[in-house]
Amino acid sequence: MIVLEQKDRQADHAGMSGKPEQAPGLHAARPKAMIATIALSAATIVLAPLAGVGATAWKLKEAFDRVATAPPSEKARMLAQDISAAMNCAFVGMIAWLLGAVALLVGLVLWFRSRRDQGPGSRQQRTPSE
Repeated sequence: MIVLEQKDRQADHAGMSGKPEQAPGLHAARPKAMIATIALSAATIVLAPLAGVGATAWKLKEAFDRVATAPPSEKARMLAQDISAAMNCAFVGMIAWLLGAVALLVGLVLWFRSRRDQGPGSRQQRTPSE
């Protein structure tokens, strides 16, 4: 009972110190992890559209190759199916680009927040002997 009261007093005293308590949030992550997230997101933004366009071109080439050798009664159906598959590739590339852009935006916001929260006074100054 006495131990619990002492812990409660210590908790009350810590809360009255005037310093706001901050719960560790996402912006408290390690800087290297944030930089890696930003770099990966940037790479996704560059590569996703290229992959989508490449897959679309490949699927369209396949579509026209298949239609060239197909019987006349099947040409329209086959062309429609293959063009649909090609457009799905473009859609997946755009969705991957969008997700990468959102991840990059979130990563940059968190990185700038962590830099702002550090403030100029909290950075350690190097001495000339270091």
